[in-house]
Formats: sequence, C-alpha cells, structure tokens
Amino acid sequence: MKYFDFYTAEHARRLKKQIVTAVLLTVLIALAAFGVCLWLLITAGTLTARKHEMLAFIVNGAAGAAVIFTWLNVITPRRRTLAHVRTVLGGEKETVEYACGLTLAEAPERVPGSVRVRRVTVNGGPRPRYLLVLERCAPLLKESGERGTLTVVSGYICGFAPENGGGGA
Repeated sequence: MKYFDFYTAEHARRLKKQIVTAVLLTVLIALAAFGVCLWLLITAGTLTARKHEMLAFIVNGAAGAAVIFTWLNVITPRRRTLAHVRTVLGGEKETVEYACGLTLAEAPERVPGSVRVRRVTVNGGPRPRYLLVLERCAPLLKESGERGTLTVVSGYICGFAPENGGGGA
C-alpha cells in the first residue's frame, strides 16, 4: 500500500529557500535601482538634468513595481504556506479509516490569512466527517478509491494510503 504525504520537512525547507531567494531578489532590485539613481545623480549636468531625472523616475517606478509584484505574488503566498506547513507538522496526528470513498468540494476556499483548501467529506462510519485538504493535493484524493486510511492533523488531511493503490500513482 503506497502512502502519499502532503506535508514534509523537505517541503518546509524548500519553501523557506524560495522565500529567502525571493527576498534577496527584491533587495537586489532595490539596490540596483538605488545604484542607477546615484549614477544618474553623479553624471548629471546642466544640460542633461531633465533627461536624468526622467530616467531616475522610470527606473524607480519599474523597480518599485517589480518589488511589489514579487512581494505580493511570490513571498506572501509562500510565507502563508510555510506557516501552515509548520503548524501541521507540529500537530498531533490521528488516523481515520474510510470505507465508502471521499467526496471533494467543487470550489476551493481560502482559510483567512492562510492557504487555499478544498473541503473533503469522509463517507462511512456512523456519520460523515468533514476535513480540509490543500488545493494542490486535491487531485490525488480524487482518485483515492473507495477504501483507505487518512492521516489527519487539526482537521487537515496531511497524508493518505488508499487500499487499492489509487491516488494517481
């Protein structure tokens, strides 16, 4: 029986490395813009002052846009995911058996200030149980089969082992 693990220490290390790289990139962009502006200031004369001022404005605008884009679209989502992964890795695990399959919600949801997830209904047992799974891991659960075992931490599915060897393997 193959086991699929959604949260690993390796994933946390990879996210941390991506965050550090992105922060270094934004600092490098800002320093490059500052250096260009200093160079324009030093080389400006009375005849070229307007052109240098316009170039400095364009460089600062482009650098600022690049830094904001990197911060909002690269650093912030990865920081949220890293915090989520660390929380789940530090939690207490429990095992849930399912015998009648899993039902995934169609639309993803966002946990406020955290990651995008999909709701999962675990069928079987006296009553259905409702859990969450990371959106990027939901396709594996779609093919999980009718029977298997889930590993759950704080209501999040952090791994599963289908009995039939499903899960997209």
